[in-house]
Amino acid sequence: MLLGFMSFLDDRGGVPVWLRLGCQLAASGILALGAGLFLPAIQFPLLGIIELGWLGAPLTILFLVWITNLYNFMDGMDGFAGGMTVLGCGFMAYFAWKADHEFILISALLLSAASAGFLLYNFPPAKIFMGDVGSVASGFLCGALIILGCRDRVFDFWVPLILFSPFILDA
Repeated sequence: MLLGFMSFLDDRGGVPVWLRLGCQLAASGILALGAGLFLPAIQFPLLGIIELGWLGAPLTILFLVWITNLYNFMDGMDGFAGGMTVLGCGFMAYFAWKADHEFILISALLLSAASAGFLLYNFPPAKIFMGDVGSVASGFLCGALIILGCRDRVFDFWVPLILFSPFILDA
């Protein structure tokens, strides 16, 4: 709700960057520290498992803020943010289905379906955009699902990096 309210105000007239970033850090901190959703370790091919220890929560917070702003930045490209959400969340839902993780399955499917409906009007030439309310929410939710999926071993950290690589590399 904090991110939605702040993003709405930003869409309506502009909010200072420090206030938006502060709200994103607060929301990410609430998720990582308050809800305990952070990465204790990351597994990479050929490298094995890298234990993050006390760095797990701060790195998770930075990741969530980064992907939230990545979505906000990329919303201006017709079809790109919506398309990446449809594909990325669609694949996360598939992996969740294979791992029998109902929460990620349902959440990712809903986010993918909502983005697909939006995408019909966002292909070039775009008639609508997500705005901050849509892009910040989509980025934060995708980031949270990535962290949850990695923590619960639905997929390794490199899998969403590959899924969202066109998005990540273009930024």
